[in-house]
Amino acid sequence: MEVVEHRTKGWAWAVVAAMTVAAVAAGGCGRGGGVGADGDEEWLRAERGEVRPWVAVAGVAAPRRVERIASKLQGAGVLVELAAEGSRVGAGDVVARFETSQLEQDLARQEGEVERARQELASLEGAELPLEVLELEAKVGESESELAGEEAFLEVAGGLADRGLMGEGEVERQQERVEGVRARLGRDRRRLELTEGALHPARLAKARAALAAAEAARDFTKGQLALCEVRASEGGVVSLVALPMGGELRPAEVGDTVYRNQVFMALPDVGEMVVDAWLEERDWGRVEVGARAVATAAGASGGAPAAGVVESVGRVGRGGRYPVRIGLEGAVDWPAGMSVTAKVWGEAAEGVVRVRRNRVRWGAEGAWVWVPEGAAGEQRPGEGPRAPLQRAVRRGIVVGAVDETWAEVREGLGEGAAYK
Repeated sequence: MEVVEHRTKGWAWAVVAAMTVAAVAAGGCGRGGGVGADGDEEWLRAERGEVRPWVAVAGVAAPRRVERIASKLQGAGVLVELAAEGSRVGAGDVVARFETSQLEQDLARQEGEVERARQELASLEGAELPLEVLELEAKVGESESELAGEEAFLEVAGGLADRGLMGEGEVERQQERVEGVRARLGRDRRRLELTEGALHPARLAKARAALAAAEAARDFTKGQLALCEVRASEGGVVSLVALPMGGELRPAEVGDTVYRNQVFMALPDVGEMVVDAWLEERDWGRVEVGARAVATAAGASGGAPAAGVVESVGRVGRGGRYPVRIGLEGAVDWPAGMSVTAKVWGEAAEGVVRVRRNRVRWGAEGAWVWVPEGAAGEQRPGEGPRAPLQRAVRRGIVVGAVDETWAEVREGLGEGAAYK
């Protein structure tokens, strides 16, 4: 096996070619050995031109973007509608629906609870609490009036006692009544203060919290109802994902139960495809980001190859292979997962002496071609093609860059040299 490397602008390329000794022997050796083996081939001339090497990679076609559809319902949901496998959907299109009857019943009940909570809060704010405050204020007023009357009578009783018209015991009892009314007035005022400052705010807070909880439950159910209608965000081609259903692995169907966060559908956008390929370890460093590529899908019978550009080359390998992503240009109608082979082009060797690749032989000592016997094989400028000679000898050459058609000759042949 002989390995030839061509390096240009930091790009290292290698072409690996091998032939067995038996094959070399079959081609002849020594002087005149090529007459029998290659006598029917025409003589060609080495020329100057471009040689563009490439590296082959294998991978699969994949959409650049895949929207995954999963159930967002709390708990389980029963599918009642499902988009057909392979159908194309656009952004905003309905791709699935879940059963809504139970949620609709819950929503009706919760709407009633919200209304009751709202009415209770309104009743507290507009009637019950103001009435309680009025009653307490009335009691405070009554106690204040009674206290004023008792205190006035106490003053009169003191004067009567001084004149001997009322006994001291009666004055003391009046004093006790005044203290009792004063204590009751203090309690009434304290009750009014606590009612307005603590009791009523607490009752209002509780009623408002009950209303908020009822509204939150209702809004949650509304959200769950909205989630029962599943729409595509950006669109793509419907691809149903296999799920464990009743002991078997199969795509979901209408009537199946799907659980929260369980992906049951994918929407790959086949309008923008990439090739996720693997680069052999020996070729790492020969593929650069931005390099042009041509990809062919194995299953796309009759389909034209797709042009692309290398977007990334991984630096973490797996099993001696490194990931490469090639972005394809234009619309490519390849299904996701289809096997793809791609040729990644390197830097071209321009203006070099080149020969047809299929005329280069390989032996134990390297590459060689047939040249005319007894002549250097070069053609002088302005000179027409020389008459072909019947006898040929082998001439070793040093090969540089190689592509599908041409091989660069670095040493062994000059421009215009005859070979076959």
